[in-house]
Amino acid sequence: MIGMEIDGKTGIYGLIGHPVAHSLSPLIQNAAFRACDLNAVYVTFDVEDLPRAVDGIRGLNLKGVNVTLPWKHEILPLLDEISETGRISRAVNTVANRGKRLIGTNTDVTGLLRLFREKGFNWRDKPVIVLGAGGAARAVVTALKSIGAKPSIYNRNLDRHLAVTLSRDLDCPFHPLESITIPEGTAAVINCTPVGMAPDTEALPLPVSLLQKDLVVMDAVYAPVHTRLLREAEKVGCRVISGTEWLVAQGADSFRFWTGLEPPENIMRKTLLEWIKHHES
Repeated sequence: MIGMEIDGKTGIYGLIGHPVAHSLSPLIQNAAFRACDLNAVYVTFDVEDLPRAVDGIRGLNLKGVNVTLPWKHEILPLLDEISETGRISRAVNTVANRGKRLIGTNTDVTGLLRLFREKGFNWRDKPVIVLGAGGAARAVVTALKSIGAKPSIYNRNLDRHLAVTLSRDLDCPFHPLESITIPEGTAAVINCTPVGMAPDTEALPLPVSLLQKDLVVMDAVYAPVHTRLLREAEKVGCRVISGTEWLVAQGADSFRFWTGLEPPENIMRKTLLEWIKHHES
């Protein structure tokens, strides 16, 4: 990489998943390594054989990895230790290699909890609507339940099995997306589907007419930064949270978990936003 010298002492970190070429994690993690003057590099590994890949983490002495789809749940039995957050969510997105002991956690959850705290949200006993039932939704529901909120999952009937599994694992109700309503008193709507991401950036995951003033609306989609959902929500007076905020928060927590250092979160955020702005123009 430009500005980074790779040598025999360079620590290797990475992302395992399938596919991974689209990920922006290398962008923000390498920016963090440079800012902290660490001799480390972060790369992607397209993994189709998870057990052999996990053996490779130990065998090659990789310092740590992020885990993305489809392996966040499947990696659990292959690890030596799992944090409470990983156990509760039944998913791991960050693994540290400490003396060839692989320790997993879920910074999707911890990063989101930190965002909620920083923004002063008090959603205890408040209904929250979660759109989708994949890995992002699992992290969101775990975070919401840990702060005492009352999440409900809305997902397409086409993917009903995902929602049923998530509903069972985390003990929250599931409803078909086609039946969605937003009852009075709902604190937030969080989109965990890919609806609205490029190339179909004008698509909406729910009817705009359902949005109400004073809702918090969050979109896990991070490119574009200001999705149509967020733009429409702002028009009716909602407070919004972009997917870039969550991406940086979880990346910062991963950096901290691996290195024990305080992450340069402002630099990670600035690097990400500049990249997205350049590629959106």
